[in-house]
Amino acid sequence: MAWRMGVVATAILLLGVTGAWAAQEDWEPDLKWQLDDEQNCKLSYLTNVIERRVDDALVVFARAHCDDGRAFDAVREDEFAFFTLAPCQLDIRSC
Repeated sequence: MAWRMGVVATAILLLGVTGAWAAQEDWEPDLKWQLDDEQNCKLSYLTNVIERRVDDALVVFARAHCDDGRAFDAVREDEFAFFTLAPCQLDIRSC
């Protein structure tokens, strides 16, 4: 009986962690729309995501990877602003 409780607890923990990883941030749909609208980029995935609260603003830094292989560095300094998008040359080590 004790092992069943352990299995159930482990399953609940794993489902909770997986759900947290799959959660989408509030700003992601905005970035996805802006990339599609301005750069004709279909967002595939994000890397190097950093979110910081500065004063009352949520500042977001992320590298957006398009399904065609392009990448953009995206920065938003306020929740109500557009992202600043800069093409990232993937052959440069810093990108």
